[in-house]
Amino acid sequence: MSVTILKKTDEAALGKSAELRTAVTLLNWEAAFALAYATWFGPAYLSGLAGEVGAPIAIVILLSSLPWIGQVAQLFAPWGVLNLHRIRSLKKYTVGLLWISRSLWIVPIGLAIYWGARSWTTAKPFPVSTWFYCLAFCSIWSEIFGNSANLSWMAWIRGLVPGHFQGRFFGSRQRFTMSGMITANLLAALWVSFAPYGYKVGYLAVAICAVVAGGLSTWLLSHVPDAERGMTVAKWSVPRAVREAFGNPQFRSVMLFFAAFNAAIQFGGAYFTYWFTKDMSIPMSTVSIWASLTNVAAILAAVRWGRLVDRVGNAPRVMKLCATGIAISPLFYVWTPQSWFVWVGPLDYFTNGIFWSGYLVSSAALLMRALPKDGSASVAYVSVYYATTGVLSAIGVWLGGQATVWLEYWGGFRTLWGATTVLRLSVILVFSLILTKSLSPGRGTSRPPRG
Repeated sequence: MSVTILKKTDEAALGKSAELRTAVTLLNWEAAFALAYATWFGPAYLSGLAGEVGAPIAIVILLSSLPWIGQVAQLFAPWGVLNLHRIRSLKKYTVGLLWISRSLWIVPIGLAIYWGARSWTTAKPFPVSTWFYCLAFCSIWSEIFGNSANLSWMAWIRGLVPGHFQGRFFGSRQRFTMSGMITANLLAALWVSFAPYGYKVGYLAVAICAVVAGGLSTWLLSHVPDAERGMTVAKWSVPRAVREAFGNPQFRSVMLFFAAFNAAIQFGGAYFTYWFTKDMSIPMSTVSIWASLTNVAAILAAVRWGRLVDRVGNAPRVMKLCATGIAISPLFYVWTPQSWFVWVGPLDYFTNGIFWSGYLVSSAALLMRALPKDGSASVAYVSVYYATTGVLSAIGVWLGGQATVWLEYWGGFRTLWGATTVLRLSVILVFSLILTKSLSPGRGTSRPPRG
């Protein structure tokens, strides 16, 4: 009798192990397609297109700020992450929102085909500004739905993948995400320059591939099994979540530093692609190759940074070192002649990949250290973290766009690169002491939530 029970238990364990291996394979490939989708529909390519067609800076400000506004909106949406306790199936909730988010891009693609064909057959001009504003409208709703699915995805995967296997799972998934980004940039480099008679057919091809990649990613995700909740998700209101997150000294310090530093990055970083394609006449295909170098460098450096961060007390040092490297990178373009960009651009993007890899690894470690152990509280805290980052980053994008107008007769974008470097270094200087103090030994991760 006991032998029979033991055999059934072993068979169940083997079946669960096989199911987990299948789920991990699906999730890895889903990540590759998801990152290709996100890369092609990201602000870099939208800004590059705006620069190549000569769109005004106001459109670039709008397109670059929408992803951050989307992060804010998902916190207050009626389907927001603070209401996960009402959801019976995290899988159905996540997949449903992603289908809506990724399908919305069909609208601007359809309008581009229709207006492009009309322009070809009737000689009516393509309504560039109208199309970009339609694109912006669809983009913001896509961001809202997509961001609303992020934390439910985390809760779903946390319940599906055992805790002792999560490190290996995310490490394996990271290789697929980086591969997806590299492939997306290289394919875009081949296609985006194709523009017969001035029609941006190459960009259209990239957009169609992005929708297909998003669909494949969601389809693969829909075949991953559902799971028991990896955390107990209690009911949280927005005021309570904000009060608890900002009332936690360690989490508040980490959150405000990363949010402020990201805002300083967006102050100038949101406009590099636009400047390259519009003012410097560098084709987007070239910028895509440079972006691939960033991803390659990130892959090469990730393991080394991870080992450094794993050593006790090293995460803040790695973070400050890499943040400083990111902060001074715009100086590459302040005085460099345009003729040197063929060498400076690849060098800048490659070194940026090294620093960004370490920054992301260390920032993730610091954020996880600052989160409370209670699962419900961690969901609420992370949602406030994303919303705060979204608010400050959107402000950074807007201020950077306004600065380009103010600095038009004072060096223009080249002066902006110097200003964003000063701003980034100032954030590091101001917050480094606060962050070091809040992360010093003896200061606990957090007190339990009130109420």
